[in-house]
Amino acid sequence: MSKGAVIIGGTVAGIQAALDLADSGIQVHLVESSPFLGGNGKATIPQHLLNARMLEISKHTNVTVWTSTGVSRAS
Repeated sequence: MSKGAVIIGGTVAGIQAALDLADSGIQVHLVESSPFLGGNGKATIPQHLLNARMLEISKHTNVTVWTSTGVSRAS
């Protein structure tokens, strides 16, 4: 059985959690309902750091990003 995680919400915290789990070798699915990552535009970190995190997450082999997507149920 393989390990995996779903993170709902592409906020700054969601992105960081996804990166931390992915760096630990866990396959991560990051789900965001809007077409953009990074939260509501009021980022709690400087924009250049947020951009670096988004670039890192888009290239990470253990992360799949799902934008414009919702979760209707989990089992």
